[in-house]
Amino acid sequence: MTAAFVQIRKMLRQALGRRCAPRRRLPGGASQIQSLESRQLLSAKRSYDQLREAGHATDHAVDHRLHVDGLPLSTAAAPGASSPQGIAPFALSQTFQLSSRPSATRTIYLDFNGHTTSGTWWNTNFNDGAAFTTPAFSVDGTPSFSDAELERIQLIWERVAEDFAPFDVNVTTQDPGTAAIVKSGAGDSAWGVRVVVGGSYGDWFGESSGGVAYLNTFGSSIDMGVFVFSNNLSNGEKNVAEAISHEVGHSLGLSHDGQGSTGYYAGHGSGSTGWAPIMGVGYYRELSQWSKGEYSRSTTRQDDLTIISSATNGFGYRVDDYGNNRAVASPLASTTSGGSKVVNAAGVIERNTDQDWFSFTTTGGVVSLDFAGAARGSNLDIAASLYNANGQLIVTSNPVDQTTASISRNLAAGTYYVMVDGVGVRGVNDGYSDYGSLGQYFITGTIPDNGAGGGGDDSGGDSGTPAGTSSITGRVWHDADGDGRVDVGDAGLPGVIVYLDANNNGLFESGSEQFVVTGIDGRYTFGGLAAGTYRIRQVPGAGYAQVYPRSNAARSVSLGTGRSVSNIDFRSLQPPAIGNLGATVAYAARSVAVPIASTGTVTDGDTVVFTGFKLTAQITSGGNSADRLTVQNQGRGAGQVGLSGSALYYSGVRVGTVSGGSGTGVLTITFNNSATSTAVQVVLRSISYRSTATSPLPGLKTVRFLMTEPNRTASVPATKQIQI
Repeated sequence: MTAAFVQIRKMLRQALGRRCAPRRRLPGGASQIQSLESRQLLSAKRSYDQLREAGHATDHAVDHRLHVDGLPLSTAAAPGASSPQGIAPFALSQTFQLSSRPSATRTIYLDFNGHTTSGTWWNTNFNDGAAFTTPAFSVDGTPSFSDAELERIQLIWERVAEDFAPFDVNVTTQDPGTAAIVKSGAGDSAWGVRVVVGGSYGDWFGESSGGVAYLNTFGSSIDMGVFVFSNNLSNGEKNVAEAISHEVGHSLGLSHDGQGSTGYYAGHGSGSTGWAPIMGVGYYRELSQWSKGEYSRSTTRQDDLTIISSATNGFGYRVDDYGNNRAVASPLASTTSGGSKVVNAAGVIERNTDQDWFSFTTTGGVVSLDFAGAARGSNLDIAASLYNANGQLIVTSNPVDQTTASISRNLAAGTYYVMVDGVGVRGVNDGYSDYGSLGQYFITGTIPDNGAGGGGDDSGGDSGTPAGTSSITGRVWHDADGDGRVDVGDAGLPGVIVYLDANNNGLFESGSEQFVVTGIDGRYTFGGLAAGTYRIRQVPGAGYAQVYPRSNAARSVSLGTGRSVSNIDFRSLQPPAIGNLGATVAYAARSVAVPIASTGTVTDGDTVVFTGFKLTAQITSGGNSADRLTVQNQGRGAGQVGLSGSALYYSGVRVGTVSGGSGTGVLTITFNNSATSTAVQVVLRSISYRSTATSPLPGLKTVRFLMTEPNRTASVPATKQIQI
């Protein structure tokens, strides 16, 4: 170890010793931090330059001040932090496959699985340069995940996903691979941060804290990571989630929100509208939001939202999902059941200037609508307003001490509008403004529809449109998580051609067939239609494939005079793609197997873990019984592909099975839930050819590669030639 490093370690330890917060004794002899202060140990320039002199500054030259974040004053459950059993939002088997926005190229990876950290500032400054391992998240102290632990991980993920719902960034529990976390250079298009969740500060850090992070390390050139010491946070759902978002905030460039002489502001108020800034202390209030320091005696006026969405971090806000005024209102999603339309809609308030508008029709009666934020850790305080067809306000629901809203009104038959807005409450010193009132919302309820009006399915109910002006409306949307329903992460697809296939031949004939182009939210409308039967199809945009109805199938709608049908939707996915297979490869008689796709790439915009995907390779021309397609058995070391019988391994972890490949038969590789995009690509590049013949006939052989998803969506076939 160089003298420079010894001096840095000494300075760090002295700083920690001088600035350690006063402690109080709790029952049982526990010692907790009382004042949750920031510990900025070294200035940016000093710390970076000193480490670079020692030859270890592999990161970009940014502000690397260290933030050490304290513990809750009590280990008792915080408001809204209860985690009763049996409420996991997804099947427990999907716990490590959760993604809030799979299409995003910026990633916040919540790593609950245990992680070994090496080659980072953490190692240099706190572990004499040696690697250290953080244990997996555990409530019961056992190495395997219990059902209760899997459930809690899902609930923590829900809370963190809500904090980042306004932004074009993916919060995921799937391991995206290191390449999706580090920023390797100017040409890299995917990066993010790893949040290591588990263990205790005593494992390696040595100073009482709930989490630690270096500033401005999102998209670092090394897998720096931020750390949340869940054992010191009682492994509680809210405590851990608040700490995760706080530490990620540091990695994005955010400093602490304090008040007066207090380094961390713990907020004010109580109940549903008790408020705290995420970059202060969010443990004790039900509502925590991004802030710009509007409360009294704030120690910082940093604009969290502007910093998070800056070009430095490489991502901005999500695309607005619904229209912002009555003129571009979207039909309120509903299905017909008996004499009512059952409403089930979802959206996101992405910015504090955003308003989402919806339209609906009723045949008259009591309309009941409920508006709620995310089930766990909602950041959104909702105001919902009802307007008549002329745009006149009928009623607004915005309960003072609640973040939800509801409308129940006896309405005459006709067309109406509802508007969803994120709002504040009271003043900024005893409440909050609408600055951070962002996030997911869900609309449920019923609208009377006796069959003479409304509609909401393919049967063609009357929407109150004047006679002779029937219409069809719908949406083309990206089902990013493949679950068949519209939820957070599923965006409408703009610029898609939707047409009325007059001759039902499945081909778009622009000169003779009526068509429209979807708007920014993926919605479309055909108006002024006569009574009759229509077949509606889409022309999927580049990089997308239709999965509902099945590929290139039409939606069939029968219209009566003056009828309007809504929710004629099309669901699309981004199919996998195989490319960059390179030039023809040569094979010499009696030589060892040669890789035939050594530069190949595999991409899929909807997934980072290829559970159930099948990669096939087959000789489609020039083949004979002596040909063999195999997966090269490199070993089980880091980055290697290994085989044991039919079992396929990558970096020592089983990622699938292999079968076939003899003669002109199909080589089939079936991947499991450990198959990351990195693993799949390395496996593709390890596919090799050899011949068992002593003197194989000269000539060209063509190998076809295909990747197929579990839903049968397949890549465009890619081919590679072998010269014998």
